[in-house]
Amino acid sequence: MKIKCKICGTPIERDTAYKIVKNGKNLYYCSENEYIDYTNQQIKLAQQKQRMYEAIEYFIGKTTNTALFKEINIWLSVADYDTICNYLTDNKSYISSVMNKDFSSEYAKIRYFSAIIKNSIGDYKPSKPEPIKTAETEFYETKYQPKRKRKCLADYEDGD
Repeated sequence: MKIKCKICGTPIERDTAYKIVKNGKNLYYCSENEYIDYTNQQIKLAQQKQRMYEAIEYFIGKTTNTALFKEINIWLSVADYDTICNYLTDNKSYISSVMNKDFSSEYAKIRYFSAIIKNSIGDYKPSKPEPIKTAETEFYETKYQPKRKRKCLADYEDGD
């Protein structure tokens, strides 16, 4: 009997598929490696989301307003979670200074914050760490010794 892989959707035989029982349901995958890679990806994505929400919470505070989630979906059409997190951390001082004003409502604060992000996230390039430059220099021992300075008549007049 043919079943579909839950990740890629390819039809595979039930006997050769990798089976996981979750909440009383059988879930089938092409292979164990594909399942492990998929779960690791999901964990990484969840960590990136959490990091982004913590950065947003720093600027606008804790909120359950659904306008924030709609705005985040618009940001995600331009950039991924990692890029948004990097943008928020790199421009923390600028965004904090701009957001330091009184808003009439939480919705207005979210829209203003989102406008700042939308205007500059497309042009944002993450800063790359500067490569360490190594210079190979050679030092030579010199045998040069300066000649003794000749004394002039003025040196003898001073009383040395």
